[in-house]
Amino acid sequence: MSDNLDRFQLLESVQVSLLVENTARGAGILGEHGLCWCLQSEGNQVLMDLGQGQVLERNASRMSVDLTATDAVVFSHGHYDHVGGWQVAASALAQAKVFLHPDALQAKFQKRADGRMVRAGITSFAAAVQNEAVKLVRSTEPCEVAPGIWMTGEVPRSNTVEDTGGDFYCGPQAEQVDQVLDDQSLFFKTTQGIVVVLGCAHAGVVNTLNYVSELTGERIHAVVGGMHLLHATATRMAFTVDALREIAPDWLGPNHCTGDAAVAQLWQAFPGQMLEMHAGQSYAFPLPNKNSMKGTHA
Repeated sequence: MSDNLDRFQLLESVQVSLLVENTARGAGILGEHGLCWCLQSEGNQVLMDLGQGQVLERNASRMSVDLTATDAVVFSHGHYDHVGGWQVAASALAQAKVFLHPDALQAKFQKRADGRMVRAGITSFAAAVQNEAVKLVRSTEPCEVAPGIWMTGEVPRSNTVEDTGGDFYCGPQAEQVDQVLDDQSLFFKTTQGIVVVLGCAHAGVVNTLNYVSELTGERIHAVVGGMHLLHATATRMAFTVDALREIAPDWLGPNHCTGDAAVAQLWQAFPGQMLEMHAGQSYAFPLPNKNSMKGTHA
């Protein structure tokens, strides 16, 4: 693993902002079920996910983020609340490279608790993003999407406790289970360690952090984003808390699909290490030593 260490450029500072999240902070910022992260460093701008598309442009404007200045768009996976914003932002992002796992383009469905099958993806997304004008990069491997900013590619499922967090399928008749192999995250190296930015962590937050640690040979400074613990059993929550204690990140910022109950448990388990992560908020990583951090907001 030491042979890989020089691959990962050290970034002195990365501004990580939330353009879209379920909840919002700041004047004029709106919430929407979904995610859109904006990472800015050394003149480069990367977006991960675009939410559903109803609040992206408004929130970006309120936060003084120029979407046309985006160098790369990374889709963490192909669900509607992460890819939907492409429909409204495609023209603004015309100059950006678009990175995704090939499975993000397949049909996606979810079975609800009442047995109904609903679309988890957006039918038009695959055709729209495969337009010949789009600078599309399909990859299952780790990939540097901008100087010093990496996507994980497909994350190995190395434990038996973490599952995808839902009943996901590739067809409307539940004929093929969707393991959401397209799930991926972003990471970058700082003077304090690695920062991991999650979409939904359908591969499992512990699997993801262990994989990033294996790739980089570095400790985890912070992990932020959706952890898909909304329906986690007590066994999985205990496993997650114990594993996070062992991994020992300085900071945790769960949001989106993590679930209120799971977020509350994490706040209780890691006092003094938790970050609020709502649309309109922004943090400059690496963060200082553990104290009360609320970030800036619009």
